[in-house]
Amino acid sequence: MTTDQIHRVFTALVLTGMLVTPVGAGDLSQSEALELRRHGTILPFEQIMAAVYERLPGARVVEAELAKEGDRYIYEIEVFTVDDQLRELELDARTAELLEDELED
Repeated sequence: MTTDQIHRVFTALVLTGMLVTPVGAGDLSQSEALELRRHGTILPFEQIMAAVYERLPGARVVEAELAKEGDRYIYEIEVFTVDDQLRELELDARTAELLEDELED
């Protein structure tokens, strides 16, 4: 499977809610995430991932969650970098602006 094919499968899983799983009070359900996307409230996940790959080329996604923090929708995305560092990125789901890039232990 090519990197492009893997990205497409991952994107499909996220868009169907299979990887956007609620774990906290601010996390959104899959149906909420899909509804926000349909209404244009949040960007397509492909645009969010393009921002991640621009910052960290070759990164491998471990987990992605969509949460609401205050009046902002935030994607929390964990990735392994090409040098096997685990990083957690937070991106604004409306703009793809990088809000945080943290090295995980």
